[in-house]
Amino acid sequence: MEHPKHLEPPRDRNSSLVRSCLRGLRHSIAPVLIVAVAFALLWHLNERKVAELRVLESASVEDPATQGLRSYCDTLRPGVSLHASLLKTDIPVQQIASLLSEMGNVLDLRKLLPGESYEVITDGQDSLRMLRYRKAPGEIFVVEPIEDGFTVFQENIPLTKVVRKVEGTVDVSLYDAVIASGGDAELAVMLSDVFAWDVDFFTDPRKGDKFSFIVEQYMRGGRPRGYTRVLAAVYSGQEMTRDAYSYQVSDGKAGYFDSQGRSLKRAFLRSPLNYRRISSYFSNSRFHPILKRYRPHHGIDYAANYGTPVVTIGDGVVEYAGWKGGFGRYVSVRHNSTFTSTYGHLSKFGKGVRRGVRVAQGQVIGYVGSSGLSTGPHLDFRLKQNGKYVNFLRIAPPALAAVPKAEMAAFEAHKSGLLQAMSSMAASQTLELAEFEARFFPDSLESGLAMAK
Repeated sequence: MEHPKHLEPPRDRNSSLVRSCLRGLRHSIAPVLIVAVAFALLWHLNERKVAELRVLESASVEDPATQGLRSYCDTLRPGVSLHASLLKTDIPVQQIASLLSEMGNVLDLRKLLPGESYEVITDGQDSLRMLRYRKAPGEIFVVEPIEDGFTVFQENIPLTKVVRKVEGTVDVSLYDAVIASGGDAELAVMLSDVFAWDVDFFTDPRKGDKFSFIVEQYMRGGRPRGYTRVLAAVYSGQEMTRDAYSYQVSDGKAGYFDSQGRSLKRAFLRSPLNYRRISSYFSNSRFHPILKRYRPHHGIDYAANYGTPVVTIGDGVVEYAGWKGGFGRYVSVRHNSTFTSTYGHLSKFGKGVRRGVRVAQGQVIGYVGSSGLSTGPHLDFRLKQNGKYVNFLRIAPPALAAVPKAEMAAFEAHKSGLLQAMSSMAASQTLELAEFEARFFPDSLESGLAMAK
């Protein structure tokens, strides 16, 4: 039965307004609630994942006293101080300053050298439990927390030198392959450093590439205690095949040489940084994302995380270090009368980098940023040859040295012994140094392994 209009309940304007507001809120709050629920779910899953990781970490350690501890290993790089290197670890900043102050009472921190390594162990609260700094095999300094700070002492370790063979096949990366072959991060870095002038292990390796090398290692009680050097290495890939043999020439200079006695060390490194990908190649006509027009791009844009260290590709003198228009923070290094390299869009400069300063190959001269005309963090790298830009990826820098002709016979004997060892030893096989020398260098250590020391 339809009510007469005059009998219908009167409409309340206020209640209508409330209903309208509620409808609006319902539509506006729904997305917020969805986001909040999703965030809560992700947080829960992340916490669960972290908890599972902690359980796995604890389960992999037999000693209950070490459960929940985290280990971090690294090597000092040219131009990077121990303080700067430790900032990458879990150690709180205030603890870093305190432990370095204590270390300074035992060893001269100004004389720490690139290539020296350290291991940091922290607990679940990111508090330092131990730092082991290795200046040389058998020369290890240990930092441990005490009630009112830190204590530093030197370990006296009786060590045994052995030679070990490592071989494997690349699936994802060289790093993963070395780990899968029984090595560790330090060993992967050592192998990549051997071929640093010829192979860029961040872009060149392909699935199925094979590697084999023998390395000197120190042991104590059957456990590895650091490496000294790679004695010989072979990398066989789809893109290239390279070999390397550690050898010391009569003038005392040691290095790596190929099978023809040519030095692997070249005037320029293969890359100015460990980049994630190349975002823009050398081109005479590239569309500029900010200026919105086509213009020459006579360089290479290396996309990398903000703050990634940038190193000079070769020895030289800093010509310019400062702000340079669209390049932002910019460094120019003159290597010789022919070549000059430039580095743009930096976030900051390396320590002590200024005009007129001499820099060494591999020294940190700045850090990846997005200064100047840039759409994101990357390095704008360029190379000039006789004043004109050239494509860095296509040049072949000359080797810096070679085995002298008068020493080629000794080098060939040395190389022959190393090749015999490479072919005779099984993967992961370890021989004590005396046995290794007796088997593969029985005639004359003077022209064999001893020459590489």
